Amino acid sequence: MLSITGVRYFSALCICLAVSTVCCAPPAFLTSPAGVTGSLEGVWLAQPGQSRRASTSGEPWYASNVDFRQIEPGGTLVLADLTGPGLITHIWTTINTDEPHYSRLLVLRIYWEGEEEPAVEVPLGDFFAAGHGLDLVVDSLPVRVGSRGRGRNCFWRMPFGRAAKITLTHEGRIPAQVYAHVDWVELPRLPRRALYFHARYRQEFPTQKGQRYLLADIAGRGQYVGTVLSVRSRAAGWFGEGDDFFFIDGDTVPTLEGTGTEDYFGGAFGLHQEHGAFFGVPRHQGGDGGLSTAYRWHLADPIIFRRSLRAELENTGFAGPGGEYRERQDDYSSVAFWYLDRPSAPWPPLPRGYERLYEDGFITTIMESGLSRQRQTELVEEAFLYDPPVAAAPVRTDADTWRASTAQVVLRNWAEIPVAVNGTLVTQGAMRAEPAVVELQLAPGEERTIDIALTAPAGASVAGMAPVRGDWTLRYAGPGGRVLKAAYRRSLIVEAPFAIPRVTGPVVVDGDLGEWGELPFSAMQPGQLRMEPAAWDGPEDCSFRFSVMMCDDFLYLAVAAVDDTVLRVDEVPRWFQDGIEVRIDARPEPRRSTWNQPDGEFDEFLFLALRPGDTPADQDVYRSDRIPEGVQAVCVRTPGGHHTEVAIPHAVLDAYRGDDWNALRINIAVNDLDRPGGGFVQYWWRPDWRTPESYDGSGTFYRRFR
Repeated sequence: MLSITGVRYFSALCICLAVSTVCCAPPAFLTSPAGVTGSLEGVWLAQPGQSRRASTSGEPWYASNVDFRQIEPGGTLVLADLTGPGLITHIWTTINTDEPHYSRLLVLRIYWEGEEEPAVEVPLGDFFAAGHGLDLVVDSLPVRVGSRGRGRNCFWRMPFGRAAKITLTHEGRIPAQVYAHVDWVELPRLPRRALYFHARYRQEFPTQKGQRYLLADIAGRGQYVGTVLSVRSRAAGWFGEGDDFFFIDGDTVPTLEGTGTEDYFGGAFGLHQEHGAFFGVPRHQGGDGGLSTAYRWHLADPIIFRRSLRAELENTGFAGPGGEYRERQDDYSSVAFWYLDRPSAPWPPLPRGYERLYEDGFITTIMESGLSRQRQTELVEEAFLYDPPVAAAPVRTDADTWRASTAQVVLRNWAEIPVAVNGTLVTQGAMRAEPAVVELQLAPGEERTIDIALTAPAGASVAGMAPVRGDWTLRYAGPGGRVLKAAYRRSLIVEAPFAIPRVTGPVVVDGDLGEWGELPFSAMQPGQLRMEPAAWDGPEDCSFRFSVMMCDDFLYLAVAAVDDTVLRVDEVPRWFQDGIEVRIDARPEPRRSTWNQPDGEFDEFLFLALRPGDTPADQDVYRSDRIPEGVQAVCVRTPGGHHTEVAIPHAVLDAYRGDDWNALRINIAVNDLDRPGGGFVQYWWRPDWRTPESYDGSGTFYRRFR
């Protein structure tokens, strides 16, 4: 028997063990039953760790309300790149774009522990239980989408050990503004039983005859926790008589077998639009062409597997003249959600972009969007700016005076329907074009190259020669007699390398261009118009001339811009206001000449953006803290526009190159805002380096010519 002292010692030991167990236990939000997570249960208990957030919030937070990140077509945005151990507790996002069905074209991916294969790869809307690329309200426990389907919230618990990365990829054609934040808890450790969150997308348009629809095929140990199913009916009648089947750990007969599609999703006698913590139907349309989406969360009843899980759904229902029970072939898409003992798992490749939409392609989608005809045209024109259906290669020469060459224009029909092309080549100076009119029809996917003869019978200076303006109209003939028209401007340019002359006297950087004499380089006709091309009313509205010179210590640049109305509107971002942008790239080949340079400003080449002032002291210089020491830049108003002078020490250009520079690539754009509410155009001497219209070596100047 124990003595009284022994009893006391044993009791104290038990208390210590109990306290130790409580203190060392994983936090409540990791161990609570799935159905209780997110409730008030355990909220009063102290939790370990440190709350963190990754967001798109503008920097610095106290001075900026630009809380979105722009994502261009084909681009990928990193929403969070986290170092663990940790637990993601909340993801919120909203998107601002005119792209129809954008939530099917944006792809959410999540990577655990530095894996190359994502554990989550799902179109954005479907991940939040809103299918078909629609904005749908969802009100459930792990997912809630409010604000008429625009405010997306996810509360799935996502633990990770070393690293987590969340990305969003844009596979559409219209740029999007992404607002997002990811809330997570930085933890001292994770429990050994923690599993990795997975979600993957599948589709069959239509389902395969003679086969059940596959929801998931998973290898490993874990638990299945949810399904989102979206269906487009291809025939009248009810699609959802198919039973659900779950084959656990290699069973050849269903381990779990259901009684009907609506039964699996918690309903009865058909689907009905409703919301709930564990199941719901954000949308249901019956009949031919109807769109339905349902979700089922296995939070209180996870499907547990030790080695493998295969989940299938019969694609059966009622159809035909008599409404008989039979196999159907509707359009199915789904997302499977599960936790697994490994950070990634094999899965078939995700269908690309518009393959995830039911319509035949982008143009048809736009036509059936319900937007106004004008807005449809704007969207098509904006979309193909990034993948142009009209491309014009420059004509290259080494001569200072040019007489004749052949240019090539490439016409492409990226659409899924035929397009009629009409091109008009407009002479703007000494250069002539033949033929002056091009008319042809392109089949879906067709590409054709047209030769254009360019001549200047009396000869012309390349530096002062205006391009031939190409106005191209594309008319798409869609279903139901719909016609959608889009317009593009692609100029034909003669390109030559230029020598930089030496100054004959002192240059004072003050905006007074009296010491420069004639400015030989003419941009009285644009090499490219961006933003709102229709806002340009001719050379009197906006144009410029410029010159480049040098001395032993400096490179000089002077620009005389014509602008009929110089505005300064503080409510408008500075990059959408009157001003000038100068890019000077001194790096060695081939980096200098390659056109695709979306991010090199300041770091890889010199970038100057200035808004004119009445005096040099009144001008506005963008990111003056990033401009290298010794660079002088002045932009001042004049009665007919504004003048810019720049002086750059050779040492600055040498630093960009890495040794003594010999060649530069220069481009200049004048920004023109005609009215506070719009009418903004970017007027470029050579096409913007960041666009597909640019070409290698545009605007090249030599310090020691040839």
